[in-house]
Amino acid sequence: MQVSFCKSGGFNRHELSQIQRLVEQHREQLIRGWNDYFND
Repeated sequence: MQVSFCKSGGFNRHELSQIQRLVEQHREQLIRGWNDYFND
């Protein structure tokens, strides 16, 4: 699954690239945390 942004939230292009890379690298951990928090 590819990461995409709807809005930049004030981040510049370089910052968005860094955020995207981090999200892609930690995707599984982020999904587990999301599911643990919202599925309780």
